Amino acid sequence: MIVETDEPYIVLYTGNRLEDTFLIRGIPCQKHLGLCRETQHPPNAIHNQQLPSILLEKNKEYHSKTRFTFTVE
Repeated sequence: MIVETDEPYIVLYTGNRLEDTFLIRGIPCQKHLGLCRETQHPPNAIHNQQLPSILLEKNKEYHSKTRFTFTVE
């Protein structure tokens, strides 16, 4: 998988804390069921003043581009 983005970070979420009471299409979740890669700014930037601000001003738009390319070799 190739990831091209104009975002500075990629966060990997594994779902390891999902509980079996959470259903996906009627099926109980399980640990290690899947993963999610999210392109974004630093996840804790709102609490860390050493990082650039991530606040979006009122009436402003934010655009970002991410491309995931899957290949088989």
